[in-house]
Amino acid sequence: MSKPVNSPPHGALLRQQAAIHGERVCVIVDDESLTYGELLNRARALARGMYACGIRKGDRIGVFMPNCTEFFVVHFAIQLLGAITVTINARYKSHELKYALGFSDIRLLFTTDRIDEHVNFGDLLWQTLPDLSLGQSEGRLHVADAPRLENIILVGSSERTPFISLAQLTAQAGNVSDAELEQCAASTTLDDIAVVLFTSGTTAAPKACQLTHRGIYQTWVNTYPDAVNLQPGEKVWVPMPCFHVGGIGLTATAVSRGAAFATSIHHEAAAALRLIRNHRIEHLYPGFFTLMLPVLREPDYDEAAFANARSMVAVAPHETHMLMKEYLPPDILTLQLFGMTEACGYVSFTRADAPEEKRLRTNGTPIEGVEVRIIDEQGNLAPPGVQGEIQFRGPNSFHSYYKDEAATRATILEGGWVRTGDCGMLDAEGFVYFLGRIKDMLKVGGENVAAAEIEAFLGRHPAVKMTQVVGKPDEYYGEVAVAFVELLPGKHADAAELIAFCKGRLASFKVPREVRFVTEWPMSATKIQKFKLREQLRAAGA
Repeated sequence: MSKPVNSPPHGALLRQQAAIHGERVCVIVDDESLTYGELLNRARALARGMYACGIRKGDRIGVFMPNCTEFFVVHFAIQLLGAITVTINARYKSHELKYALGFSDIRLLFTTDRIDEHVNFGDLLWQTLPDLSLGQSEGRLHVADAPRLENIILVGSSERTPFISLAQLTAQAGNVSDAELEQCAASTTLDDIAVVLFTSGTTAAPKACQLTHRGIYQTWVNTYPDAVNLQPGEKVWVPMPCFHVGGIGLTATAVSRGAAFATSIHHEAAAALRLIRNHRIEHLYPGFFTLMLPVLREPDYDEAAFANARSMVAVAPHETHMLMKEYLPPDILTLQLFGMTEACGYVSFTRADAPEEKRLRTNGTPIEGVEVRIIDEQGNLAPPGVQGEIQFRGPNSFHSYYKDEAATRATILEGGWVRTGDCGMLDAEGFVYFLGRIKDMLKVGGENVAAAEIEAFLGRHPAVKMTQVVGKPDEYYGEVAVAFVELLPGKHADAAELIAFCKGRLASFKVPREVRFVTEWPMSATKIQKFKLREQLRAAGA
């Protein structure tokens, strides 16, 4: 039996916690902060304006923003109405953005001018939706590529036709009362859709993954904060984007415990280090070692920067965890997990009381109320120690893919089992071992090779900042490993040196046959898109 979820849906949760923790800081973004009371007041004012525009429970509202205080205001304004937050990846360009805006059926879109010097979302929207040049008629937009989109709200100091400002939207509230807002959301249940996330991950086709309040809470209210004993007034550092399941989920974590969510508009290692040091952060949640390791390797890093830190959650191979351990203060509790958007965050999580060997070498045990099984290549239930596809079922399961019944049926199987597309195994004690995406397992001369193992080993070379390994077709072996490598600033290594570093330390069939150096990575929200690296190899071969 899973632990019952006692928290109300997101909007009511903020009301409840603001009444208790009104003066506590809830959100920190660089040098800005909002208390619980301030967040509720601003969200409530915006929700009144949205209500006056006809937004009601179940409507879909898009948020196309980087991490910023306004993201939280907009998200909770949507939730106060019982509407659905549709987060749109702030990395999207015209092709992906056009698809997301049209497919998601959003009625309003919130964006910002906060980072115009880096990414001008207004320009991007004009490039994506040419009908914006026609302006508004009858108080709304008429966009052929996004027929349900009524208005775009530009958050910030600039003006741009035909967008409307946050102040203009809020001013439409008129005499809308708080009681009307509460009545609008009164029928919202934990099993209603709270958030829709576009999950392209490392594959080419994005899907609109629908998550319920209950599913989000099973991970982020029941599991993580209990594991790290998160207390009111403590702070959680989150470099992940708010449009990612980790960002949305940890927002619920912080609010449910009267804690603070600390982040930056743009994740950069030196700025992250300053944020952690200046705000005396107690809990580090990079989620991915790729967001943590560069911080630890900053020139002015020292253990004192993490003097207040009590816990860190990062998914990483054992070798990489041991590397990070060399930098971290010895008393930080390090945890990791196996998760995905379709699990509303987690499938498994390492227990705080587990031995360090289990915490750093495995991906934990299934979270409360969740079952995990391994299905082998023949479609049979695999015994402990045998690799196969990780599948799970439980209250953390996503609801469905929006407007994609075929993909939903292909992912949620009979009995409620969810296919992950990930390779792993269970040991005799029930610990989960994530071995990589099934598509990320190389077959070299008949031997199964996990790309993650090679990546972790190469990551220990003193000149290597980041590495990703993919398979390249080979006439003799069928497939061989190719390593894409980003070097640390000021460091040097050539391909021969890196290959030699692996020889004699890794089995010969695991040693990369080729090394390609990069300075930028093709990214989804938080992950490197390996399919694009494979495309580069194919193009080079052609």
